[in-house]
Amino acid sequence: MTENKIEPNRKTIAEFIFIAELSSECICKYVELGENSESVFALFNDKIKWNIEKFYETYRKELYYENDSMFNGYINIDTKTVSKIFDNKILDEDGNEIKVYTENTYKLKKGKTEKYYKKHPPKIAESFERTKAYDKYLEQEFNTSDLAEINYLSVKDNGTFFTLLQTKSFLDSLCEEAEKAIKDSKKYEEEYAIRLTRLIEKLKEYSEMIISKATLIELAIRDWRTRVMECSLKVLKAMPVEKVSEYNLKTRAFVLKSLLTTLDIGNSQANIIRFIANIIGTSEGTVKGYFIDFSKDNHGMKKKEAFQKEMENALNMCNLLSTESENKRYVIQLIDAIKKIKDAQK
Repeated sequence: MTENKIEPNRKTIAEFIFIAELSSECICKYVELGENSESVFALFNDKIKWNIEKFYETYRKELYYENDSMFNGYINIDTKTVSKIFDNKILDEDGNEIKVYTENTYKLKKGKTEKYYKKHPPKIAESFERTKAYDKYLEQEFNTSDLAEINYLSVKDNGTFFTLLQTKSFLDSLCEEAEKAIKDSKKYEEEYAIRLTRLIEKLKEYSEMIISKATLIELAIRDWRTRVMECSLKVLKAMPVEKVSEYNLKTRAFVLKSLLTTLDIGNSQANIIRFIANIIGTSEGTVKGYFIDFSKDNHGMKKKEAFQKEMENALNMCNLLSTESENKRYVIQLIDAIKKIKDAQK
């Protein structure tokens, strides 16, 4: 299993963002389908269950090793089944131990340690033997070799995963815990801020589609979207120096746009926006908004001082490239272009 170290005071933040992102993904897909049926609900329930299982498998040792529940007790963990799947030792026909269900599983042959096999992954044939042995083990224990059919996570009070994510008390409890953890830690987590900003922008982009398909989309789904957005905004607002991060993202987008313009990259604005969004880790809608701001005074920033500071940051970024090279002239052109914009709005 991949080692993922998460500090205890970040656990609730990680849980909230995971659920918010999963909810956002399901809402957007649901809106695209525009269909209400039992089969669609079952499909989403399976998708949510699978994703939560993957989250549990990834962080089991670090967050839930001796726990019998997760997400503030809303999901139960069958610890006996989990132990059989992840912890039990099984042997192949030759008596070699098989490491249970990890992406880097391997046979522990005599004289070879786990450390050895991490540096020297098994051959395809050995991997195939391992898979056969593990499948046989699952068949013996659970009458199936398909892990998806083995239920070790369940929603409290016999609820469904699809309904749980729409439950107000569930999302509110995760939101409150995340806000508290952020305020207690007083740390700014840029990765989390970017992920929250991205999902908020994504949900905003789908608002018009929801309005146009209002008769096809259940009120519960519309309320779900509103709730996820409101809670995500609360958690994002609780993070310190949120505005600094927003300006920083905008500055990165500005530098990349200026660089591509200087290099005379012949491409559509839509492709350039998509490229920049992927590079800086935000949504295309956010970058499109930045491009509109770039045509306004102070790049749409309320305070001129903030704009001047970000232009200095942009120049500092560009100066990292100002070394002797054949194409230094491009860097000089880029720096001059940014200086002109900065000086014009003093």
